[in-house]
Amino acid sequence: MLRQIPIGYRIEYGRAVIDEKEAEVIRSVFRYYLEGMTLTGISEKTGIGNSHGGIIAILTKRRYLGDGFYPAIVDAETFGRAAAERERRMKKLNRGNLFKSRPPRAVPSEFFFAEEAQENAAEEDTPARRAERLYGRIRIVNIKENTHGQR
Repeated sequence: MLRQIPIGYRIEYGRAVIDEKEAEVIRSVFRYYLEGMTLTGISEKTGIGNSHGGIIAILTKRRYLGDGFYPAIVDAETFGRAAAERERRMKKLNRGNLFKSRPPRAVPSEFFFAEEAQENAAEEDTPARRAERLYGRIRIVNIKENTHGQR
C-alpha cells in the first residue's frame, strides 16, 4: 500500500490530526535513539520494518516538529538532540565525509557535429534511425580542459 500521509498522522475532515498509536511509535524512535539503541534495534523493537533508511527518515523529518498542516509530535529539543546524536555517531564511525561536497565537474561548453559516415543503403530509414545517426554525430568540447569527448 502506498502511504502518502506520514506515520503518526491521519486525515480527518481535510485536516491532519495526530494518530496517537502511531505517534507513540514515532516518539519511541526518538527516545530509543537518544538512549543509544542502534537503527536496526529500533526498527526491530518498534516493528517499523525499514531498518536504517526508515528510521533515519523519521529522525530527520522536520514535519514531526509541526508545520502549517501537520501538528507537532516531537518537541524541538528532542529533535535537536537526535540530530546532534546522529552527527556524533557519524563522526565516531568516520561517516561524516558522506555529505562533503565533491569538486565540480567540468561542464561541456561547446557542441559540434562530426562528419557523417556513409550509411548502409540497405538499412531502413526510419525516424528512430535518423535520430540515432544525428545524436551519434554529436561531439562535446570542453574549452576549460580543451578535450574532445563523445556523447
